[in-house]
Amino acid sequence: MSVLLTDNQIASYQRDGVVLLKNLFDKPWLEILAGGVEENLRNTSKRPAAYLNGPTNKAHFLRRSNSG
Repeated sequence: MSVLLTDNQIASYQRDGVVLLKNLFDKPWLEILAGGVEENLRNTSKRPAAYLNGPTNKAHFLRRSNSG
């Protein structure tokens, strides 16, 4: 069984709340994930909350409303 995360990566996550995992997924899998994200952005719920990183940054963060 191969180790997915090193002790250093786990410690980094516990300390910082985030860890960068390079080359975990291959290109075909990333394309599938990207397609799913695009589909979700095209078909959000009726009550999404959209957050942008700033006026010039095109990063989107969506949070579905808990009210329905």
